[in-house]
Amino acid sequence: MFTELGASTNVDNPKPHFTHPCEPRKVFTVTLDVCHMLKLIRNMLGMQNIFDGNDRIIKWEYIDHLFKLQEKGLRLGNKLKQEHVNWKKNIMKVCLAAQVISGSIADSLKYTVPKNTT
Repeated sequence: MFTELGASTNVDNPKPHFTHPCEPRKVFTVTLDVCHMLKLIRNMLGMQNIFDGNDRIIKWEYIDHLFKLQEKGLRLGNKLKQEHVNWKKNIMKVCLAAQVISGSIADSLKYTVPKNTT
């Protein structure tokens, strides 16, 4: 829809606004729904492998592994629970999506992801 209206979310050439087709002096700014974007990021991570900016693979199985370690007693200061890992049962809960892609989970993964994975 952004493109059809003349706006763009392209990071190389952003144009977060468009003019009214009948009244060119009226400019509308577009914004992404943050809650929806958080859920989309979590869903993408949960359904397929993605890559970081250094072409390193990011897998949902790393989050599963972290959860299993923490179930055995290791706690790394995050809120990861069964409901986060079984995200499809809680697909609409924004708080769970935000927590699973949080900085505390990322920090925990630094210590639990096997070093030989790329």
